[in-house]
Amino acid sequence: MIPVPSSLINYWAGSFSFSPQVFFIFGGGLHHLPLIAAGALVILLPGLLLSLLRLKGIERAALILPAMFRNTGNLGIPLMVLAFGEQELGAIVILFVLSNLLHFSVGMFILSANASRWLWLRSPMLWAALAGLLVANLQIPLPDYLVTSASLLGQIAVPLMLFALGIRLMEGELDHLGLALKCNLLYLLAGGISLGIAVWLLPLEPAWIPLLMLSVALPPAVLNYMLCEQYQCQPDKVASIVLGGNALSVLVIPLAVWLALHLGN
Repeated sequence: MIPVPSSLINYWAGSFSFSPQVFFIFGGGLHHLPLIAAGALVILLPGLLLSLLRLKGIERAALILPAMFRNTGNLGIPLMVLAFGEQELGAIVILFVLSNLLHFSVGMFILSANASRWLWLRSPMLWAALAGLLVANLQIPLPDYLVTSASLLGQIAVPLMLFALGIRLMEGELDHLGLALKCNLLYLLAGGISLGIAVWLLPLEPAWIPLLMLSVALPPAVLNYMLCEQYQCQPDKVASIVLGGNALSVLVIPLAVWLALHLGN
């Protein structure tokens, strides 16, 4: 798991140091508070809604974690920049940072609830994410050898996660694909409901709504599988859910982008 914390330090400390909007974490940023609230709502509310359901053969944590945390980094950021332009990069970064903060706090708390209430605080990924955020916001200079080492380790994180996901899928059962499709359709429904509530309740700028619309249409993050593997929370089924979500995104994302652009116009 060493490459994953390294990728978080490198990605947060390096990639977002150029974006002044990321300073909302420590510097206020009252203008973006409705966006932050909406981002938190479309992440947390689907988990709350789906926690009320009981699907046969899947635990509650394995069901709700992929519903809450989507692939906002490797897929979401370049896709949103391509669709909406670099002028929206600040808002895109805010949604990504918020998703990661909640993923490594609320998400890990959910997974560790059956073991120890405070087990999630011992995760190096949580502290790596906070360290990267501090370095970026406080503009702390890092030695070149440390930046290079973190970069090299971080670059192999995603390929390793995909490799581990493929191995798990080879050991899994095809019966899980039906469950994966059902779960991902429920995720899209819960995300759409959450988005509607956020738009209804909060004074959002028109340019933010397409970003939120696309964020709820993204497939579940591969990191959900890695965390479920670490906490032994039905990783085989979560792997199928991640695969099914990415397969379904071939149809869902073009439709979501079209709707978002149509709404923006």
